[in-house]
Amino acid sequence: MYHGGSTPQFDGAFYNEQVNGLPRVHYDFQAPIGQYGQVRPHYKQLRMLHQFLTTWGEKLALMKTVLPETNAAIKPSNTETLRYAVRSYGESGFLFVVNYQDHLTVKPLEAVSVSVRTQKEALTFPSSGSMTVPASFSAILPFNLDLGKAMLKSATVQPLTVLHRGDANYVVFSALEGLAPELSFPATTSIHSLKQATVSKKGALKTVKGRNGQPFSFVANGVNVLVIPQSMAENAIVIDNQLFLSEALVLPDNDQLRLISQQTDNRVHVYPASKRPLKAQGAVVRVDKPLFNGFDSYSVVFEVQKPDVTFTKISANKYTVRVNSDISTLNDVFLRIDYVGDRALAFIDGTLLTDHFYHGRPWELSLRAKAAALKQQEMVLFFHPLHADYEQVKTMTALPEFEQGTLLNIRGFEVVAEYKASLTN
Repeated sequence: MYHGGSTPQFDGAFYNEQVNGLPRVHYDFQAPIGQYGQVRPHYKQLRMLHQFLTTWGEKLALMKTVLPETNAAIKPSNTETLRYAVRSYGESGFLFVVNYQDHLTVKPLEAVSVSVRTQKEALTFPSSGSMTVPASFSAILPFNLDLGKAMLKSATVQPLTVLHRGDANYVVFSALEGLAPELSFPATTSIHSLKQATVSKKGALKTVKGRNGQPFSFVANGVNVLVIPQSMAENAIVIDNQLFLSEALVLPDNDQLRLISQQTDNRVHVYPASKRPLKAQGAVVRVDKPLFNGFDSYSVVFEVQKPDVTFTKISANKYTVRVNSDISTLNDVFLRIDYVGDRALAFIDGTLLTDHFYHGRPWELSLRAKAAALKQQEMVLFFHPLHADYEQVKTMTALPEFEQGTLLNIRGFEVVAEYKASLTN
């Protein structure tokens, strides 16, 4: 599931009416986008993959899969052997590398060197020596990737996107955490304008290297190349041939941008730099020192709002919630409820609003959708205890002690304001 949601009623009944079976309303399953549009870390990790597919998906679709001869002998219990494969068409393609096995603990694989032989040549990753492949790691590494005026022979960085601005092309890569970044070109390639990078020549190759955790850039035969750390790439989105980087959520919104954040002070970086400054409605924008060469950087600051929400304990497993202030100017207001138990339910005027099955993380409950009703009525929360003989207890870890065979611990409530602004440039 990519986007969670709320299961509607059909003819007055919920699709699922099982007692203690599955949630009746809450249909989320820790999806990349939550029930109320919350963005989770794996949304950003998937977005990196989607940016790659948007740019190179048509080429990838034509490529055939080639597996190493040793692949058939790898058992799921084997954590010592690198998993890898190639997708290729003609002389170009991508090397897929994985060091992960579900339900097992894997460790970094050291002294790794992968050779890919095409009809005309053999290419190695890295270009010389060996590399360490981190644990729980995956990568898509290019070879003979046509960048227009330059040919990338091989690289230990993952392609992210290509930006077209006027007559200039900007190719962006991600330096994956734990893997030393390098890009190798034919020795005849003109490499200049290096920023936080070095270039060396060995045999038929020129290799550009940067440092882990730092962006670097250069120009190869007139092609602008930018390499950003994975932490930055996960916060990147391409809109109108510009790269926007922010820990806040930036989305296209017709001819504007929408910024959504649970922080009042946010940074937005734009690449390549624009002649027109960023403007905002619903927040204050300040120009900052550029993040890196070729960027524009801004602060987007919201006025602090503290929604007035009160909680009243009725019993050990029942609470009421009242919203005493206007929340209509916010994008949303979330109740973040930290509890340990079996499940929880939220009602307004006797109608089930949503429910939640405990899975180890706090329950997030949106107040925006029911803001009008909450002006007049209170929300009632019920919590059901976890019983020691429930089947799911067998797979749960770090649970507190059960008392007389049951467990219900309501640790606390947090009110989280989510802000929004419209951006233009």
